[in-house]
Amino acid sequence: LDPLLKRVFETIRSGTFGDAGQFSALVDSIVDHGDYYLVSDDFKSYIDTQGLIDQSYAKQEEWVTKTILSVARMGFFSSDRCIDEYAEMIWNIEPLKPEVNGA
Repeated sequence: LDPLLKRVFETIRSGTFGDAGQFSALVDSIVDHGDYYLVSDDFKSYIDTQGLIDQSYAKQEEWVTKTILSVARMGFFSSDRCIDEYAEMIWNIEPLKPEVNGA
């Protein structure tokens, strides 16, 4: 377990963020039960990337340009399209048309 993540979990368990019991299932599944879903594997990468984001955000003009370009380039992505593709290609299900009253 990454030492920084271990410190995060210790802080959570200490009650710093409120009732530690609300987070116990998540923390325990990672710390005590082997992190079956590997949710902690990307922690270091996440922290490193957050540092890069912080550096970029400090340069406001650059940041605004990046955010505008990011939005402009994501035109193809849509959650509806993504769900439709999963429904068709992964789950093999068809859309269900809602019934209209009186029809």
